[in-house]
Amino acid sequence: MEVNLVYQASLDGYTADNMWSKVENKGNCLILVKTKEGVRFGGYRSVPFKKDNNYQPDLEAFLFSLDHHLKASLKKGNTERYAIYDHQTRHVTYGGGHDLGIFTPCNSNQSNYSNLGHTFAPPPEFTGTKNCFLAGKYKFFVEEMEIFSLSY
Repeated sequence: MEVNLVYQASLDGYTADNMWSKVENKGNCLILVKTKEGVRFGGYRSVPFKKDNNYQPDLEAFLFSLDHHLKASLKKGNTERYAIYDHQTRHVTYGGGHDLGIFTPCNSNQSNYSNLGHTFAPPPEFTGTKNCFLAGKYKFFVEEMEIFSLSY
C-alpha cells in the first residue's frame, strides 16, 4: 500500500479552497483531525472528492476516534446514500444531518461540529454522549487536518 499526504492544513492553508485544490477527484482518502484541545479523530472515504454540492453514497465510509480507539460505521438501512456530502465551501462533511461538519476556515470557524447518529452510529462500546465521540464536544476548532490518499 502507498500512502501520500495530499493536504496538510498548517502548511497548505485552513480554507476550503486550499483543501479542494489538493484533493479534488482523489478517492480512497484517510482524513486525520486534531482539535485545538488535542482530541484526535478522523474518517475514511472511498469515493473521490467532488465539488458538486451533493451527497455521495459510500458503503466503505467510516468515522473513528483515535483517542477512544473506536470506529463509527454506517447505520443499518438505506443510509449509505448520505455517507459523504461534498460542498465547495466546506472542508469535510460526513452524513445526512450531519454527523461531522468542518467548515472554512477550519481553525477559526465556530460552526465545526460533531453529532453522530444521523448516518453513522457510535459504537456500542462508547458510553458517552454521541456528539462527544469524535471531537470530545459538539463544537470544536481544528488545529491540524491531514488528508492522505491511499493506493492499493
